Amino acid sequence: MQEQLNEKNRSIMRLEENRAVTPTYIIIRWCTFLFFFQIFLANGQNIGEIEIIGRLRDSRGEPISFATVLVKGATSSQIIKSTQSNDKGMFRLELSSPQQLTLEIRMIGFEVYTKTDLFANVDQIDLGTIELKETSIMLKGVVIKSEKPFIENQAGKIVVNLENEILSNGLSVVDLMNQLPGVQITPDDQIKLNGRGITIFIDGKATPLSTEALQGMLRGMNSSNLQKIELITNPSSKYNAEGSGGIINLVKKKNHKEGLTGSVYGGYQYGKYGRPNAGVVLNFKNKLYNVFLSGDYSYTKYILDANINSSFFSADQQLQSESMSMIRSIRSNRSVSPSIGVDLYLSRNTTLSLSGNLGDQNFEKNGKPILFSYNLTKTLFLPI
Repeated sequence: MQEQLNEKNRSIMRLEENRAVTPTYIIIRWCTFLFFFQIFLANGQNIGEIEIIGRLRDSRGEPISFATVLVKGATSSQIIKSTQSNDKGMFRLELSSPQQLTLEIRMIGFEVYTKTDLFANVDQIDLGTIELKETSIMLKGVVIKSEKPFIENQAGKIVVNLENEILSNGLSVVDLMNQLPGVQITPDDQIKLNGRGITIFIDGKATPLSTEALQGMLRGMNSSNLQKIELITNPSSKYNAEGSGGIINLVKKKNHKEGLTGSVYGGYQYGKYGRPNAGVVLNFKNKLYNVFLSGDYSYTKYILDANINSSFFSADQQLQSESMSMIRSIRSNRSVSPSIGVDLYLSRNTTLSLSGNLGDQNFEKNGKPILFSYNLTKTLFLPI
């Protein structure tokens, strides 16, 4: 009997012990689950998207569409993401990881908007309504009759009409394209459309020039000689642009008057350094043919800063040293771009066109010594 009572007491004690341990065990399991679930959520936020949104308006409160919105690194000019504002002036960018950024907004006819020290570390950053300041131009006794909108969104392409656009006159083609929606110009004059490489077409024909010659031609070509610019992100088969990220088609102005016509232009932009440009256009047309000759000249001088960050790690991924250097160079670019062409009118609906474009570019670079640098070395003390 005594043994049965002892066994019963031991069973009751085990039951009470299990009852006491079970809640603690459950709490531990739940805490462990919540801990790893939070880690999962944190990793999910890092892997997910950080959203930057905003709205663009002019001084009258009207939405600004087709503006180029760029996100760059805070310590470099590298473009991380780019987009365009929609017809309501709204834009949206997505980033894959938290980082310090610089936001830049460009639109022809408006001053460049820049917001520095923007730290993207939350799910969504709402910049609210951003008002772009219009470029001030003094006009007296000038009447402008606009027949087409400045920017048209057509099937498969964006068309920028320049014939009646006063703000584009006097700019080189490179300077103008840097303000167009989706177009970015790198410090070494590489042209990209929505972050991808492009092919330059003139009047629907590809330009068989080297990269350096093409840069010189576009730097020297004046935008006042263009009728429109077509931005084609997904070229159709008729362009035969395999491997290209897109096409920028430059359409020159056409002369519809018979006889000899011509025009001369000149301009000067002043900043840190002066930027003169000049050119001449001659055209002779009759019922049988049309001959045109043009020449553009431009000189540009600018400062380019380059930041170089280096980190060195050991085999076990321990930071050994890191360094940062900044190199400043003063660059100048003198361009002369002549072009000649002939249109032969074979019939009412058939025209044979022959044209040639040249680009002579004189590029100079004065690389100064390193202006600022530091080197941080981390010494590891190992136990003996």
